[in-house]
Amino acid sequence: MKIALKIFKWIVGSLLGFIIIVGLCWWIIPDDELNPEAEKFVAQTAVPPAEKNAYFMIWGLMASPELDPHKVGQQIVVAHDRIIAAEKDLSRFKVESFYGDNPLKFPKDSKRLCDAEKEKCLLVYQAKRAEIEAQSEDKKIYLARYRKIRDYEDFGAAMSQQNYHSPTPNWNPILRMSDLVDGAIAQRVAVKSSRQAALEELAGEINSWRRLLQSNDWLITQMISVVTLHRKYQLASEIMNAYPEVVSAYPAVIGKITAPLLPSETNILKSMRAEARSSLAFYQDLHRQGHFLADTAFVGMPGLPLRAALQAGGYRPNASINQSYVAFKVADDILSKSPKEMIDGRKTMLEEQGKVNALSFSAIFFNPVGRITNNVAYPNYINYAFRIDDLVGLSRLVELQRRIIESNVALDKVGEALANAGPGLMDPYTEKPMQWDAATKRVSFVLQGKRFANFGYVTLDHFN
Repeated sequence: MKIALKIFKWIVGSLLGFIIIVGLCWWIIPDDELNPEAEKFVAQTAVPPAEKNAYFMIWGLMASPELDPHKVGQQIVVAHDRIIAAEKDLSRFKVESFYGDNPLKFPKDSKRLCDAEKEKCLLVYQAKRAEIEAQSEDKKIYLARYRKIRDYEDFGAAMSQQNYHSPTPNWNPILRMSDLVDGAIAQRVAVKSSRQAALEELAGEINSWRRLLQSNDWLITQMISVVTLHRKYQLASEIMNAYPEVVSAYPAVIGKITAPLLPSETNILKSMRAEARSSLAFYQDLHRQGHFLADTAFVGMPGLPLRAALQAGGYRPNASINQSYVAFKVADDILSKSPKEMIDGRKTMLEEQGKVNALSFSAIFFNPVGRITNNVAYPNYINYAFRIDDLVGLSRLVELQRRIIESNVALDKVGEALANAGPGLMDPYTEKPMQWDAATKRVSFVLQGKRFANFGYVTLDHFN
């Protein structure tokens, strides 16, 4: 019994000693010097002029009809930045308070008019004529606001700094208006007298979303643009199948619709760097954000004193930023390469980032909060890059479809036409011709983004 008691006392004493050592390390070991490159990288980038920046219109689109949506967006940003500058709590900042008495709302159970990953939206839209017309009339003010986004030249997040509680724009109203516009296009293209106007609007829609894709500096905006453009390219493909005569009747506008995306429009580096910049700024600010440990992964940790101790002693902002910046540079190097090279390099990227963000026994003694956060929360940017490259591939498929229809290529000559299409219309991942299945009449490539179900092919139904 005495031996057991001695062992117990030794274990308890050792544990207390270990805790004391860890605590002393937390308080005594100084933070690292901030990497000068990381410090420069975190600096705020230039924001486009307010009058040209669609960011404000997107923030304010759902505001009451009597309000100016662009000004509402500006008011939201100004109010947010004042709270940030005063280092006050943003958790009670309510964007809804800026929208007036009668903002745009949708029933909780409402759904989009068409599921583009499961349905042929041209037919679905045309079967819902009455519903689309009624919704368009009811929301005509908001549709007009949505169409006005086409007049903007740029998109740049204008908030001076963001933290854990900073809001992001509500994209649901934008996507609902986009859905209604696509529905109206599908209805009008079925009537010869309104067909050209419908195609011109589709060209305007694609051009507007391509501009958002290119000019945005936020990863979520880029991904929303990618999803929306997938839907619009699919609609364009279905229109050419249903009405192949439009290719020769309206060559200029169809050419604008199907022009393949260029690398300059789809470079993920800009938005990825903005995302990384925001993350680094977030780490820089954590030591001033008392809400952090209470609201994030440490929420289940018992006792405010322990969370406070972790916040005060277990976190080093400079060390966390330096570590995150090294991991970011690994991603930046891989994402600068072609899609084909990214496929070969993604395993290496994940391995290198894993080494940078790996946890070790030493993490107990120095910056455990920063190291654990980097280990758990670092995003896999390459998956987002592949979603964009999937979109590039789809845009090439739609352009190939247009050329096949325009040149009246015979069914047994499609494979040959694909082989001779030129380097700008090849599979983005293999850099070889797109695949052709004569039995299903599908031109396709293998998606790498693992996000979309049926956007890796177009069907040449005009042969039917």
